[in-house]
Amino acid sequence: MNTKIKNNGGESTLTLGLDFNHILDENFAEVCKAIESKGFFLKEMVKLFIENPKVTDEIIQILMKSDDRKEAETKLCERFSISEITAHRILSMSLSDLTGLTVDRLKSELDKYMACVANIR
Repeated sequence: MNTKIKNNGGESTLTLGLDFNHILDENFAEVCKAIESKGFFLKEMVKLFIENPKVTDEIIQILMKSDDRKEAETKLCERFSISEITAHRILSMSLSDLTGLTVDRLKSELDKYMACVANIR
């Protein structure tokens, strides 16, 4: 496969000895799993925020009172009846991202996600 690359105003040709279809085939399952995981997370977060208006404050309190990440994950799952996937993603968020979440923002992100998935199909 040849790819043209511009460098310093000139153009070079780079030959890649890779079969991108093969790479896609090899990683397709992982890509699908990641897409599914994001959709599951968004759906669960929308439900969580609708059912618990003060959820962000509660999450922060749980994080502050937990001794470690595993304990926080367990407490989040138990308190809000959420999956480990969602608890893990919450724990991976920055504080500013977490406090910036709203039902409307999550619904908007879920709508964008669903449109993207529809385009893939």
